[in-house]
Amino acid sequence: MSDTSLVDRKKPPRRIRSKHRRRVLSILAQGEGTVSEISLKSNLRMPHVSAEIKRMRDDGLVTSDLPPGSRGARIRLTESGWSILEDDEWSKILELQDLPLDMHSCCVLSRDEENLTLCFLTTPRETMVQIPNRIQKSLSENEKSTRNHGVSWNWAVLSESSPRWFDCRNVEVLESPPELAGPGSIDAYSEKSPIIGVVRAKLLDSNAIPIISPGVWFTQPDQIQRAPLDEPTYHRGDWILGSPHRKSPDIRPSRPVAAAIKERLPRSVLLRSARVNSLLLADLSGLDMEGVKYPIGALDYWIAIAHPRLTEAERSRRLASLRDRISTSRRTKVAESTLRKFRKEWGSRSFSSDESNIKSIDLRGLGKSVTESLIRWSIGRNDKPLVIELQHKLPDSLLSQISSDSNLRLIIMNNVSNHFSSFDILKIDKIRTLPWLSFQTISGPIIPVRMKEQVSSTVDYPEDDESTKISPWEILGSPSANDEFHHEIDPHSESIVRSALSQFPHGDEEWANQMEARYPLAAWIASPKETRWQRWQRVSSRLDSEWMALLDLDFLPIERISELADQAPESVKQVFSETITSILRADPDNLLRSWPAIDPTHANSGAAWLASHFIQNSAWLPKESYSDILGWAVEAWLSDPPRESLEALIGLKWLYEFENKSQEELDKAMMRIRDVGSELPQGHHLNTWSRLYDFSSGNRENNLDDIALFIHDLPNSWWAPFSSEFLIEILNSSEPENYLELEIPWCSVILRPVGEISDAPGLSSTTHKGCSSGLLPHLHSFIRKIPDIPDSTSFNHILDLINAIEAARAERTPLVGRAHKFSGWLAQPKEKWPDFTMKMMMDGDISISERLILGKSGFHAELIEIDDSVKPLGS
Repeated sequence: MSDTSLVDRKKPPRRIRSKHRRRVLSILAQGEGTVSEISLKSNLRMPHVSAEIKRMRDDGLVTSDLPPGSRGARIRLTESGWSILEDDEWSKILELQDLPLDMHSCCVLSRDEENLTLCFLTTPRETMVQIPNRIQKSLSENEKSTRNHGVSWNWAVLSESSPRWFDCRNVEVLESPPELAGPGSIDAYSEKSPIIGVVRAKLLDSNAIPIISPGVWFTQPDQIQRAPLDEPTYHRGDWILGSPHRKSPDIRPSRPVAAAIKERLPRSVLLRSARVNSLLLADLSGLDMEGVKYPIGALDYWIAIAHPRLTEAERSRRLASLRDRISTSRRTKVAESTLRKFRKEWGSRSFSSDESNIKSIDLRGLGKSVTESLIRWSIGRNDKPLVIELQHKLPDSLLSQISSDSNLRLIIMNNVSNHFSSFDILKIDKIRTLPWLSFQTISGPIIPVRMKEQVSSTVDYPEDDESTKISPWEILGSPSANDEFHHEIDPHSESIVRSALSQFPHGDEEWANQMEARYPLAAWIASPKETRWQRWQRVSSRLDSEWMALLDLDFLPIERISELADQAPESVKQVFSETITSILRADPDNLLRSWPAIDPTHANSGAAWLASHFIQNSAWLPKESYSDILGWAVEAWLSDPPRESLEALIGLKWLYEFENKSQEELDKAMMRIRDVGSELPQGHHLNTWSRLYDFSSGNRENNLDDIALFIHDLPNSWWAPFSSEFLIEILNSSEPENYLELEIPWCSVILRPVGEISDAPGLSSTTHKGCSSGLLPHLHSFIRKIPDIPDSTSFNHILDLINAIEAARAERTPLVGRAHKFSGWLAQPKEKWPDFTMKMMMDGDISISERLILGKSGFHAELIEIDDSVKPLGS
């Protein structure tokens, strides 16, 4: 904030009367400039600008770095100049009338040709706004919408990164945006005057239509009336440059674009956007791709550059011998000078004769002659769009050839040469940070563009929400157990977060360091995976623990994993589980490195979680560690077992069997786990398993709540011995559809051999009783109660089960199943099964495929006992 915010406001503010003075002051407020630059930006003749600056210098409003009258002197505002400009804005703000209740309203404070000064009540969410030519008519309830009712809209580009906030009550300029007091509520205005944001803007097309009168408030339309740029030229190309506005169509240039960018980061982001379906010649260090092979055809051009004085015949001879030496195993003799130059300029790079498969060429570390030969080769191909990054000063003849090539999509260079002056130009946006760039079209309009990467997943932002929401699961593109967690982004920091998203997952350490103090979330998202752990230690107190999900455990000190897991919610531990499994299986020593030095009886949740992974991955760990796993790891796991503990339960059973422990010892261990599980809350998987354990041993009554937990939390094979009983209970309930919403392959669960042992740990004495002969009447009764059978996978399994049992009882060939073509054969005697091929058995639900492959038939004698009350479906 300048000292102008502290000026005495007891006197009424003075308005700037001179149009020329106001225009020059507005331009200097955006940055210093020479007289010629000010003349160009202001559309004023140089004599008029020079005369006005002399008067402003005499009034003490401007100064320069050189004495008055010096050529090239850069003019800048003094504090008095800032003060008079602020006074002019105050004079207009205090005249505003009828302030709206809608906090997203906007108005034109003043207009000078295409230059606007806009007012906002909250931070604008976009870099461009639409300005109407008049107020849109309000519709009555019975009146049909005819869209804009004749209202025309023009685009205006904001010329400042954020508004300046004027507190009308205290008559002062604030440094930060206001806190909203109930947006849209009358309380926001009842006790105090509003805080108004002022920002300069520029009309995209000053000649198109008139705009609304200054001082009239309006809101943005739900839909745009027209795209900011010419539709055929800028919105129908074959690649996405970016988007200027969330409601605007993406900019898809249909003609080549030149980018004048020196910085490495914006070049890399731009290359990621433009590389789709193209031939890319660039420094690939900032992209997750490698140009491993180089086209051998590029040597045709290199030999001419390397030996310009040799005759054509001699160059052809040397080229042929060089090609033979590269592409064959023969030790072909190559002229020493040619071989020396080749090794110096090409190094140890590999070449390919199959040039059609080359999609990218890494120019990193290559000299001028090699780069020139690769570009000449790419131009000669004429089959793919070209994206070229220039790193050397190339001959004018080659630049002319590049600029006239019909396949050129994008050329990136430090400065735009005359050869590309007729191109649309991309430059660094001086107002906004990445991923924003400034896009100047041939016809003159300049608009900000937020770059997009076509190959990466993007987060969709709801346009109607008051605030943007985002979660780590959306960034990772994976589902989560914690779908309710969403971080609300303040509109003031939305563009920064979007910039961070464009850099994920590769990140940019320097950019993230700059953002960390003020925008910790943006810094966290934009961090490279190699340095995330160090940043988390700095910003963890300012972020929700769910953001740990973005950590990559491969780049974390392995001895700190249990400490980190102790801080992580269950949803994050699920993300970590897959990685820690890979870490433990990749190197047996990782068990020792990650083992926490904690008393197992007092282990925290992180140590318990890690111990559960030791147990479930014990088959991949050193055998000498098994005694410690059975001791420390089991105790630590049971001190605070994570919700997802079924894999550890399976691993413990395997470990007891591998160590040849007695059945008595295993039963004792399972009983202890049952005691721990019964004390855990409902929904914990060990609690669900303990209920099944009690039910199988006759210590728990059958009830629908338990059945719902069994089929939701446990593998189907664990409760398969009771599946007929459970399904009858569900079918006879008041709302069976609620229990049948889950996709259960009932044929593979119920149609199992009599005596098949349950897979559930601790239930080895529980065997399958076979499909109940009384199940079919209950299925018929259930189906008859449904007026319209839904076409869903879960009901397909029910219909397949009915088909299978009916066919077995009628001793006929089963009909083709819905979930699996051959599901009905699971109820047929094994000797009647046809010779299924592997392809036939795999064509359908995987659980049924597994039973068919194992040759496990669920047929038994009682299945075909027909009661008189049982009739086929549809009879």
